Amino acid sequence: MTVLCSLPMSAQKRGQRLSPEEMVNKKVEQLDKVLTLTDSQEKSVRSLYTDFYSKAIKREERKAKLDELNKSIEALLTDEQKKAFTEWNSKKAERASKRKQ
Repeated sequence: MTVLCSLPMSAQKRGQRLSPEEMVNKKVEQLDKVLTLTDSQEKSVRSLYTDFYSKAIKREERKAKLDELNKSIEALLTDEQKKAFTEWNSKKAERASKRKQ
């Protein structure tokens, strides 16, 4: 019984949803890794994601809101970054469709 109690607390984190703040941090880190955002871009993207994840969005509205978010992010990017962003989103969509199968 003592052995079970000594397991790390982080094991309980698996399967749980991330908080809005954690989601924002995760998305900004992912984008920065792919796009090498400037400080100004990172601040703006963080603000957009914070706004997106702080609202309760109905499932049927989610795709439209996500499209709006992506367009807002694209408006902040250079042409080269836009290409990388489009590729990143395409790969994300591919992985999501594979999980659904």
